Amino acid sequence: VYATLPGWKERTADVRSFDRLPANAKRYLALIEKQAGCRVSIVSVGSDRAATIRRGKI
Repeated sequence: VYATLPGWKERTADVRSFDRLPANAKRYLALIEKQAGCRVSIVSVGSDRAATIRRGKI
């Protein structure tokens, strides 16, 4: 699958909740979920271990 989506310029390294992600980042994740047929439960927003967003129970 190849898809072109609009990007985002907002900094995400300090974001720690899914709700605070830029709208286009959420759209990107929604496409991944749709194509994979499962929910994205962990989102990495940086190289540091703490730069992780968890959605629900894992």
